[in-house]
Amino acid sequence: MERKGRRADPVSMNKKVLWMCMAVGSTVGGYLPTFFGQGSLSLAAIVGSGLGGVAGVFAAQRIDADF
Repeated sequence: MERKGRRADPVSMNKKVLWMCMAVGSTVGGYLPTFFGQGSLSLAAIVGSGLGGVAGVFAAQRIDADF
């Protein structure tokens, strides 16, 4: 049986751009709290890393939409 219909995401994103932006975003987000006196393995660094990864995904979407 064949499934017909529209896909939820008609335009695919380049996975290399996505992973690169997510890695850079999580690295920067994890390192940023050290400028404010927190440790590199503190809760703030872990939360910052997660938020940086999410920001990297949004940045990848913007970058990949331009190409």
